[in-house]
Amino acid sequence: MKKSMFLVIASLVWTDVVLAADTWTDPAPGVRRLVRTAPGPIRINAAIVDFSRQDLYMRVTRPEERGRTVSNFANHVGAVVAINGDWFSWGSYQPVGLAVGDGVHWEGTGDNGWSFLGCTIEKDCTFDDHTQNTARNPRWNDVVGGNGWRLLVDGNVPQYPAESFYNAREPRSGVGMSADGNTLIFVVVEGRRSDSIGVSFPQMGQIMKDLGAHQAMMLDGGGSSSLVINGGRVSNLPSGASERVVANHLAILRGAADPRCANTPNGRYCDGSVIHTCRGGQHMGQGDCGAFGAACEVTADGVGTCVHPYCNGGAMGGYCEDETNIVRCEYGQPGPAGDCSFFGATCEQIDAGAQCVHFECSEGGDATWCQGDVLSACAQGQPQENTDCAASGQKCHVGLKACVSPECLEATDGEFCLGGLVTVCEAGAATRTAQPCGVDSDDPDQPDVPVVPVDEVNDGEEPFQAEQDGGMESMTARGNASCTTTGGAAIVWLLGFVLLFRRRSFDRAPGMGAQS
Repeated sequence: MKKSMFLVIASLVWTDVVLAADTWTDPAPGVRRLVRTAPGPIRINAAIVDFSRQDLYMRVTRPEERGRTVSNFANHVGAVVAINGDWFSWGSYQPVGLAVGDGVHWEGTGDNGWSFLGCTIEKDCTFDDHTQNTARNPRWNDVVGGNGWRLLVDGNVPQYPAESFYNAREPRSGVGMSADGNTLIFVVVEGRRSDSIGVSFPQMGQIMKDLGAHQAMMLDGGGSSSLVINGGRVSNLPSGASERVVANHLAILRGAADPRCANTPNGRYCDGSVIHTCRGGQHMGQGDCGAFGAACEVTADGVGTCVHPYCNGGAMGGYCEDETNIVRCEYGQPGPAGDCSFFGATCEQIDAGAQCVHFECSEGGDATWCQGDVLSACAQGQPQENTDCAASGQKCHVGLKACVSPECLEATDGEFCLGGLVTVCEAGAATRTAQPCGVDSDDPDQPDVPVVPVDEVNDGEEPFQAEQDGGMESMTARGNASCTTTGGAAIVWLLGFVLLFRRRSFDRAPGMGAQS
């Protein structure tokens, strides 16, 4: 029964939004305006912005622009759409949440535990989670703080506390974004009027969701709520009120096309050491990174930046402050130092920057080395699984830093004589040919001889086992392809013949015959 009653009450709450009359207009390219009236009564004003358009970009108030009405600020910067921003302190007009305007951080502001919207020049936007404090990302070029909990989190309206702050019906301002980031939604619901009494946080969240938002947050409301399109205020103020001077504002501007920004309409690019900034296709300026001893670099994700000289390895590199402290760079700027020794590690400078190296990586964070016949390795400062070369009948080659066939331990690439046949080593792997030692392998009169793996020829014999033939050890010294010169081979055969002849003569000498 309680569940049924809850559903009835919920349906009545949202009737104000569902049973609505909508009027749509197109006041500017890429901007649609909505005026919605609904029982309550409430009046909703919305601007739906096509944020995927390359000529449109976001702009938040700079510190020196504080203390203006929304209409004044919109005309000051030439905004297509503008809305009031964060809560603020009277007199100082200091926002209570994190504020960054046109690349300038408002001194003394940070995440106050509520939400905020931050966007980069590349129009990569983030809605902060109100459940945690978030450090300012230096890439955020424009940030406006929110009011209280989020309106939408991944398309869902939160379960708000049972407080009047969230449930009272007041004039409200909010901003939302579609799931793909291509649409920005500005909403002002009028309140404290006979023709519009305002909405609560849950109702504002549902309005945002109905208009296509996936993430959304509340801005300052009450007498601060104001929406301006093309320089004129389109939302009505509370009865008897005048447009309020507020701390900061959130606006959409249109850039003037510049051929220098044809390839990078929203972002930064490099021309040698000179970095160029474009917004909405308009060239905003340039500067020489080299004047500060820095290089200009465009990162893999398309972000142009000046790279601090300390950032070894580029914009996303780093450096060792000392033997244990590591500093990582993000988009060309050094971050806070971290202590590798906390994990029992040391700091190592590498081509890509720096890394913490595990104490077991005695030869380096990306090294491979031999410990007897065990091949040890480290990657990115962490020990990897050892390889026991002996388990596969191999040896660990110190120079090659790899497991190799025992025959190839002294020469990983070359040929030597084994059992009267030429054996070939290539990258540490041994194969024996059917070519006799002493025969010129490059002789065109010699037929091509197939290469036969050593284990197939040896029939499982241990490597380096000397083969006997008529009492003579046939294994010769390793070295060149022919193992011996032609003259050397002749001498060997001649000595063998003499020995054989003397043995036969000795057997036939008088008195030395076989016993009867």
